[in-house]
Amino acid sequence: MVQTQTLPPHTSSETGTLRASILETAARLFVAHGYHGVGMRDISRESGASKALLYYHFDNKSELFFAVLVEHLEAAAKLLEQAHASGSTARAQIEAFLQAILRWPPEKRAIIYLARQEAKHLDPDTCRRFLADYHSRFHKQIEAILQDGMDRGELTSLDPSLAARMLLGMALPILYAENDAPQIEPGAGLDALLHIFFEGLTQHP
Repeated sequence: MVQTQTLPPHTSSETGTLRASILETAARLFVAHGYHGVGMRDISRESGASKALLYYHFDNKSELFFAVLVEHLEAAAKLLEQAHASGSTARAQIEAFLQAILRWPPEKRAIIYLARQEAKHLDPDTCRRFLADYHSRFHKQIEAILQDGMDRGELTSLDPSLAARMLLGMALPILYAENDAPQIEPGAGLDALLHIFFEGLTQHP
């Protein structure tokens, strides 16, 4: 493992700007080429940061990939917190959250797919850290929204963890479609998702 290097001190502003630039570049390259298709040398070259500076901020590629995933997870978790705090129905909260995610540019939404497909390539300890963050910061909030809806009598009683997993699985093709998959128009896709999940496909009299 490459050891973190000691470099001349920078201002907190310079350090934050450089780290943000590295994360932005790394995210773009990971989305384009996958975890195994990108090396630290590629990220150094594309971001303009020397390898010494790159390793000053991140011990290895696994730590850098983890930081990219967590940055986007935290952004999504904040949107979810805002939706949950609205006090509206469970359906309205989920809709508000998904609409906010759909306003992200496609390359940012692609990180959601990347996390699902590539997090398994993290080293075991880092993978456990990411999964723990994902469940505590994100998945548990989806569960809480659905559980609240069940408690208020809006939704049928069901295991909220299972319901959250099903909801997120249904949402993935709308939030991000692979290049070889049929494209779904976001607005129509979201309407269909909400209808199927909350009302079902059964024709009622």
